[in-house]
Amino acid sequence: GEDTVVGMLINMFIYALIMSSGPLVFWIINRKKPLGELIGFKKVSFSKYIYTAVIAIGASLVFNAVASGIGAILTLLGVSFYEPDFTPSAANTSLVMSILYLINISVLPAIFEEFAYRGFAISSIRKKAPYLAIIVSGVTFGLMHGTVSQIPGSIVFGTVIAYFVVKFDCIWLGVFTHFLNNFLVSIPYLTGTLVKNDVIVSATDVISTMIFTAIFVASFILVRVFLSRHGFKIKASSDGVSGKESFKLLFKTPAFYIMLGISVLTFVSVNFM
Repeated sequence: GEDTVVGMLINMFIYALIMSSGPLVFWIINRKKPLGELIGFKKVSFSKYIYTAVIAIGASLVFNAVASGIGAILTLLGVSFYEPDFTPSAANTSLVMSILYLINISVLPAIFEEFAYRGFAISSIRKKAPYLAIIVSGVTFGLMHGTVSQIPGSIVFGTVIAYFVVKFDCIWLGVFTHFLNNFLVSIPYLTGTLVKNDVIVSATDVISTMIFTAIFVASFILVRVFLSRHGFKIKASSDGVSGKESFKLLFKTPAFYIMLGISVLTFVSVNFM
């Protein structure tokens, strides 16, 4: 209904406002610098998009499976955790709501979270201390997802994306991979509420499983191919800094504190409130 659409739009606006707060503060402070200097926008070949997407999604699948197994064991032992429900309400399956759902799940996170966690939050150390930037980006991104079951896979997903974004100086690798992952995850949920034909719903689930299985298998192959062609190392810029100095640079970045605060608050509110 109209109220539901309005409610969804308000939630999307609040999310965008919160996730853009860190980048906005950073941009205000550094507005005299070209944006391309703060965030990498280099053009890269399509193969690098494939490397990033397949390896990041494949790695997250492994750790999500491990987390699910540990969660199942803990449940048997009487320990329970909050599990998010991303399924859209069956009562709200209009075309408008379906479009808003896809935007909310796939488009907004791909843009706002990537520019926040793979862009502005680590911009001060991205070139001078690349490996620290990758770790910081992955951990804060993982905490932002809140739930115990999601954090391991999210940390790995965010870390792998950060590696490719930093190595090739291209934020669009993260945006593309984040969008593709969330889009693939959201389709079965959306089909289950929109389509009343059980055969089509089952077929969608099977196809989705096949796609993720193919990505999982391909990720092992592409890791080997990527390392043979590009190597693992990332060269720091000519003005690269030591470990101690890199932390000093990081701790002077307001955007880092804001995004870290959002991550910690999300984790605490989801698990302990």
